[in-house]
Amino acid sequence: SDFCSAGDIVKKVWKKKNFVRANTFMTCGSYFIFGLAALGMQGIVGTRRYKQKARKYINKLNGWAKQGQPNVVHMILILQAEKLSLSKDQSISTMEKVRKAYDKAIASSKRSGFVHNAAYTNERAGLYCLERGDEDYARNYFQQSDELYSEWGADGK
Repeated sequence: SDFCSAGDIVKKVWKKKNFVRANTFMTCGSYFIFGLAALGMQGIVGTRRYKQKARKYINKLNGWAKQGQPNVVHMILILQAEKLSLSKDQSISTMEKVRKAYDKAIASSKRSGFVHNAAYTNERAGLYCLERGDEDYARNYFQQSDELYSEWGADGK
C-alpha cells in the first residue's frame, strides 16, 4: 500500500497520451490499479485532482461493466469500498457501511475467481478497521487475507 510510489508511477503513465486504448483485460486491470493509486493519494494528500482521477477510472470501469465486461465488477466494488473508507465520519453506522462495502467487494472477487484481489481487499479492510480501533474485525480480515494469499500461492506475504 505504498500509494506515494504508486502515485509517482501513475503520474508517469498519465503523461503518455497513447497509453492503453483497446478494451482488453489488461486495460481494465490498469484502470483498476490507477484508481486504487488515485484513491490512495487522495487519502494522503486530499486534493481534488486525485478525487477526479479516481472518478474517471471508476466511470471507465462502470462503462465497461455496462458493455458486458464481467471481469470489472469486483474491481468497481473494491474501488467503491476504498472511496467510502476515505470518509472522515467515524460513526458506527459509517464504519458498518464501509465494512459491508468491503465484504461485498471481497465476495465478488472470490466469486469471479480473483483470489488475489479478495486477499488484497481483506487486507485493506483490516487496515481500515485497525485505524479505527476495531481490532476484532481487523484480526478477522487479516486472517482471511493471509489465507487467501496462501491459496493464491503468495505464502511470503
